[in-house]
Amino acid sequence: MTRLFGIYEMVAGGFVNDIFELTNGLIGMTLIWDKLAKKETVLKKGGQADRWIMKLAQKDQPKNAGIFRFHLVAFGGLIFMPGPPFITTDFRMIRITSVFFSLIQLCVLPLLTYGQSATPSVEPQVIKLWKATPPGPASKTNGPEKDLSGPNGNLVAGEKVIRLGNVSSPEIHVYKPKKELANGAAVVICPGGGFTILAWDLEGTEVAEWFNSIGVTAVLLKYRVPTGYLGSPGKWEGPVIDTQRAISMARQNAEKWGIDRERIGVLGFSAGGETAAMTSIKNGKRLYDAIDRADEQSCAPNFAALIYPGGIVNKEGTRLQKEYIVNAQTPPTFFAHAANDPVKCEASVLLFLALKRAKVKSELHIYHDGGHGYVFEKQKNV
Repeated sequence: MTRLFGIYEMVAGGFVNDIFELTNGLIGMTLIWDKLAKKETVLKKGGQADRWIMKLAQKDQPKNAGIFRFHLVAFGGLIFMPGPPFITTDFRMIRITSVFFSLIQLCVLPLLTYGQSATPSVEPQVIKLWKATPPGPASKTNGPEKDLSGPNGNLVAGEKVIRLGNVSSPEIHVYKPKKELANGAAVVICPGGGFTILAWDLEGTEVAEWFNSIGVTAVLLKYRVPTGYLGSPGKWEGPVIDTQRAISMARQNAEKWGIDRERIGVLGFSAGGETAAMTSIKNGKRLYDAIDRADEQSCAPNFAALIYPGGIVNKEGTRLQKEYIVNAQTPPTFFAHAANDPVKCEASVLLFLALKRAKVKSELHIYHDGGHGYVFEKQKNV
């Protein structure tokens, strides 16, 4: 099955490097596969970014061809010049607008550099978060930690997904980029799974490897599950405690891992998005008593990225849950959600609006189709 990792390397390998030699940085980019029946249509929709692209496009550009374009955002006060568009006539490719390549805009701001490989330089370093029993509500396990998918488990885009369950001993798996690509940015990744399991590869290892490919250190969090039986706030309290600990440990190991303490963010999907959101909202207010030197480091993320997050609003999707109190110090946040997601997109919309009112730099992407749990997978409705 085609992964977006392969698409990214296929289309970006040549001219992106030339761009970086000139710009020494990238704010963000959007992978868009679009059918250009009329150039003028895209010109009107895309604004300045598309005008630059259309000037660079050849006059004999195939009708209805797809283009790879850079999404320009004046975020962090930087500007960069796009290279020539990549032309393809392969209409079997899924149509994607932003999601992860636009995610770079906020996740790394001007922090990223481009890498050629989605493979980490070495096997991830595995570190237990807690020396003894983790503080906070425990997960309710009924056996050893294992993949609960089973031989006939539900497939995602035709492939099996590791559904890791019975996690009682939280860990971080540290994926380091190749030394020549590393840029000092880091992100703690919280997979989803409804506070019942962790979508370990779909929303974990694959994402970590992709971040490595662009020079970012990925700290993949194996947080305690299942905790859903506790309801709110109990279901997210333990996972948020694990996330806060992971951020503090990342800062404690900043020199060793080659990362900047002021460039550590949190990224979450679905229930992991709820976990990441609450970690961001708490913004350094630790939910457990400090136990060692790692906890002398701040547990506040420098940015957050929430991908189809759940649990942020009431069942009707009309208001934020009472715990979501935003102020001007709340970290900048990126949102991606589909309108037809059974997990209400109002979660992203209402939290974005609260951040907007607080004048917090944030970015919201709502897509008409996409459903839930797509990440890097090729699906017909994304």
